[in-house]
Amino acid sequence: MDSVKGGEAILARVREHLGAVRQADLRLSRQGRRVVQRLVESGLLRRHPGGLIAEPGVDERVLVARLHRGLVTCLHAADHYHLPVPSRLGPVHVLTPKGSTVARLHHERLHETRGRSTAPPRSFPVVSEARCVADLLCCAEEWTAMVAVDAALHRGRVTAEQIASYLRGSRRHLGRVRLSRASARSRSPLETLARIQLQDAGLPVDDGVVIGGVGEVDLLVGGGLVIELDGYGYHSDLWTFEHDRRRDRELVRQGYTVLRFTANEVRSGRIVGEVAGVLRARGSDGR
Repeated sequence: MDSVKGGEAILARVREHLGAVRQADLRLSRQGRRVVQRLVESGLLRRHPGGLIAEPGVDERVLVARLHRGLVTCLHAADHYHLPVPSRLGPVHVLTPKGSTVARLHHERLHETRGRSTAPPRSFPVVSEARCVADLLCCAEEWTAMVAVDAALHRGRVTAEQIASYLRGSRRHLGRVRLSRASARSRSPLETLARIQLQDAGLPVDDGVVIGGVGEVDLLVGGGLVIELDGYGYHSDLWTFEHDRRRDRELVRQGYTVLRFTANEVRSGRIVGEVAGVLRARGSDGR
């Protein structure tokens, strides 16, 4: 039980706001403000700039978003939406009202906007998934951004048009370029990375291609070279291992060349040189 008289009710209201709220938003009486002060003195609450009060163990994302009257975006928002984020999350990025002057609390990065940047006080302060992906396309390194946008499109929770609505203006040109390279057919971060690497090398790549008698293949390069990507946990059973070998034999019977790469081979970039070498040896169509 709370040792401060009347403190339990105040703490309950703070927790309704996910552990951080501006004291003015609680509309406390004079007695209530005295209770808050006693909670601060006892260590059950902490004061932060801008009249913000918070529990000691509050989620950092909530804390900095409330502090700047903003919304969490970029990598931490992608993590909130369970999008794959291959990069370290790093400092929290917050979408804030234009002209905000509140000093940074930790090492958060602020993105200004002229539009709405607040959420209902009892909800998690995060941008929409479409806005999150759009910000990533402009802010994150390319692989991280492309993995997130491909996953969001593949899941069908956002559309390219919704993402593009947040990519207007000259300062968001990079985001538009990256969005034009995104694919809703990509089924994994590994496929996205391989596709981007091969495209950057000038090779013609299609993903999500369905071949009769075989099914969907990971990537098809030059119309005749099939690329299959194997994570280490994927072939954990004999049936899957044998099934893939049967697929490979059927592809060869139909005249395709098949190359398999591990996750490490893709991440190291070795895939590009090997694929280009096979294409040169077999002809431009990879057969």
